[in-house]
Amino acid sequence: RFNDNDTAYLQRTLGAGDSQKTATFFGAFKLGAASGSRRMIFGFDNGSGSHDSFCEITAADKLRIYLRDTSEVISVDFVSTQVLRDHHAWYFWVWTIDTTPVTPVNKFFLNGVEVTDWTKSTDALAQDDVFTFSVSGSRYAVGAYAGGTNTFEGYQSQVGYQDGVTVSDAMGHGEFDDEGEWRPIDVTGLNFGTNGFLLDFSDADFLGKIAADTGTYTASTSGAWSGDTGSYSHSGSDITCSSTEKSIYTTSAIAAIGEEVRVRWLW
Repeated sequence: RFNDNDTAYLQRTLGAGDSQKTATFFGAFKLGAASGSRRMIFGFDNGSGSHDSFCEITAADKLRIYLRDTSEVISVDFVSTQVLRDHHAWYFWVWTIDTTPVTPVNKFFLNGVEVTDWTKSTDALAQDDVFTFSVSGSRYAVGAYAGGTNTFEGYQSQVGYQDGVTVSDAMGHGEFDDEGEWRPIDVTGLNFGTNGFLLDFSDADFLGKIAADTGTYTASTSGAWSGDTGSYSHSGSDITCSSTEKSIYTTSAIAAIGEEVRVRWLW
């Protein structure tokens, strides 16, 4: 639950990842605030407020998707003609982007159906446009613009980012039931890439806990290990050392290797 009166949001600083051209973002939200204010679902930037991109609910209760490339050029600024005013419903969304083809991919799905009716202030997405998806030092925020403004009011669930991944539809993130209603499914087996993650918010004492994550991280500096250099691999909730009797320091040396210590993510 995000209470905008508390300026509540989550934010993570990313390291270099798989792709600045290809990404898929997804999640679910339930509206809490009445109309009249911008409510950011998520946002990312270069770490200092520039090259910003985001997805929000506008003050007029419409979806807005916005992409600004690393040259500060606006590539996409779409506002839906559809309004979202059902405060009892969960809205499940998937946004996928891929600028590697000649005709770039920019698709947004709501409850399993692609949104195609937009008012387009800017529609200039071009092949090989690059964004701050996986630039070292960029910030990814849930429930706010990166930096903490225009905070969300309501609920969010099963929020994810797939680094370097694009999809053709939303079927890998949910399914239609026998009545034609969109329902969530287990998405822990998706490919999340280097910087990707899944937040299911299942631990009330640790809302930034990663439910699904990939990657192996190697320590290459002395001081990151007790007594010697070495490596460790992360799988599920376990950290495995490359040799016996090696202990991991919880110091900045470890944090610098994989953004944050994998035992406990710091949002």
